[in-house]
Amino acid sequence: MAPFKDGFVALATDHNAALPLRINNADLSLLHSFFDPLFTRLEYMDKGRFRDERAQRRAA
Repeated sequence: MAPFKDGFVALATDHNAALPLRINNADLSLLHSFFDPLFTRLEYMDKGRFRDERAQRRAA
């Protein structure tokens, strides 16, 4: 898939044409793997769970 401007990607339908496809929240998918280490380092999480409700709200 080839990226287009503004978060669109090309979806190949045949060899001669591409259809733009909007992917909403793609940035969250890319950042997902960084959240756990970040929140752990900020001491919002302990053993994979938020420490308390306040930490959970701060993370959001």
